[in-house]
Amino acid sequence: MQSDDPNFFYAIQVDNSDLITNIFWADGQMIADYVYFRDVVCFDTTFRKNKEGRPFALFVGVNHHKQTVIFGAALLYDETAQTFMWLFDTFAKTMHGKTPGTILTDQDAAMAKALAEKWPETSHRLCIWHIYQNAAIHLSNAFSSFNMFAKDFSSCVYDLEEEEEFLVAWEELFNKYNLQSNQ
Repeated sequence: MQSDDPNFFYAIQVDNSDLITNIFWADGQMIADYVYFRDVVCFDTTFRKNKEGRPFALFVGVNHHKQTVIFGAALLYDETAQTFMWLFDTFAKTMHGKTPGTILTDQDAAMAKALAEKWPETSHRLCIWHIYQNAAIHLSNAFSSFNMFAKDFSSCVYDLEEEEEFLVAWEELFNKYNLQSNQ
């Protein structure tokens, strides 16, 4: 599970036939960055580059200069709750048992199940980018019918920080574009 290099950690999971299913790794800089910047972690598996379509997962954060820092990476066999449980457990062990304060993910049910079981003290929130993409699908008619809808929608989603401001703007948006019946 650990290489000879103390500044590089990796873990490999194999199946019953000793075939590799999942691989996780983090170097010394990733682990050091996590110590300082683990308040909010974004976990993303949407990047698929290899021809088999296997998920490439990243644990990412932001440092004090608002720069992206990577805390760990994994190549996964699938996106089942069992795989995510192994990954979250492995990540926490790598980070000396320290779990994130908040984790941002997509709306994957298996991921949510694994987080609830492995990191119950971590606040699980949905990533705004994924929420926007989901809303764009469900509001595609409004996006195509109204010239200013995309701008107004983006402003509502991205520019407001307080819950009350958002709720007022959201209601105004739905009234302006007559979307009250859109579930």
